[in-house]
Amino acid sequence: MQTLAEAGPLAIAQALIDRECSFYADQLLEPRLLALGGLAAPLESAEFVFAEATPELPARLFPGDPAYPDRGATLIAPARIGQGASLRLSGPGIKGKRTVALGGIPAAFWSARARALHYPLGFDMFVLDGARLIGLPRTTEIEVL
Repeated sequence: MQTLAEAGPLAIAQALIDRECSFYADQLLEPRLLALGGLAAPLESAEFVFAEATPELPARLFPGDPAYPDRGATLIAPARIGQGASLRLSGPGIKGKRTVALGGIPAAFWSARARALHYPLGFDMFVLDGARLIGLPRTTEIEVL
């Protein structure tokens, strides 16, 4: 977990969004991302998606393509870090297994995420709680406990 200098999605957007980046966001955040120079895009083709983690979402995110799997979407979703369901994380970059509690993301989302990932294709994810941030690359295996 990392702590950002400022709370909220705009803090991470300022690091990620520029004139060459496409994004999808709600009506409140979209004007602020446009001011950064980002390009508004439909959910299915956006590089960066600022949205709630719903069970329907993983199937709609751009997974990249076989020639360029790194072009898969990055989801930035709100959650309550340290509350809610316990998740066991494992995979590259994680020593052994780690457990984290994330509230505000339904268990069905994690199942849908697993079905949508076909490595190297898939999407990466940042979970944002105020100024606290957890990165979950597509290679992270997530088990709901």
